[in-house]
Amino acid sequence: MFERLMMEARQCGLSWSLMLKKREIFRECFDDFDYDRIADYTETDIDRIMNTEGMIRSHRKIEAIINNARCFQKVRKEHGSFCDWFWAHTGEKTILYVGHEKVAFLSATACRMRSQKS
Repeated sequence: MFERLMMEARQCGLSWSLMLKKREIFRECFDDFDYDRIADYTETDIDRIMNTEGMIRSHRKIEAIINNARCFQKVRKEHGSFCDWFWAHTGEKTILYVGHEKVAFLSATACRMRSQKS
């Protein structure tokens, strides 16, 4: 989940297809989106990422990912996991966007089962 959210945050202002093309570069730069490792990043890591060939260079977005990793740790410490915290705020429901006129609701359990198949 952390990877997906961080990719969404980095994508702001860019095309999703560009993000997918650069996904492996992001994974290499951000230790496969292991938020425990990212939370310990320093300015040296930011410089390393900024100097990685093919990386989309945005100092602020890199800092945001590091900050978000620390926030994920805090949520985990207080609530067990980010997923537990997230689902607690949705009433165990996922809102599935199917267009401006319709919104379908799926249970969190059904959504998890669906994601495990892929």
